[in-house]
Amino acid sequence: MSKHNHQEFVDWLEHEIWKKRVTYSEVARRGGISHSRISQVLGGETPGWEFVAAVARALEQPLDLVAKKAGLWEGGPDPVQIEKGEYVNLFLGLPEHQRDLVLVQMRAWDLYGRRREQRRDR
Repeated sequence: MSKHNHQEFVDWLEHEIWKKRVTYSEVARRGGISHSRISQVLGGETPGWEFVAAVARALEQPLDLVAKKAGLWEGGPDPVQIEKGEYVNLFLGLPEHQRDLVLVQMRAWDLYGRRREQRRDR
């Protein structure tokens, strides 16, 4: 990523954070990344897919949009679909007893997320 493109991404990211009226710490918390990682990217380090996914999640933006803004994706197959396919392949490669454990954990995360949303909407 060139310095010019990186600065465009940083400008876009700062604008989105401003529009959402959240702090960098809140973006870090919502995205599951460290505040220092955000500072590193804002300071010039190249964002990777983990960072892009965290920002997309935190700012409630489509993954493909954030990936394009970060210069990680130029088009082609939808990265969300590719990621889903990878999850399915990994899941199907697990022994049955491990699949059961993964499903129990995923259901717990889903329930936790829905309850959290309900509390936030009150």
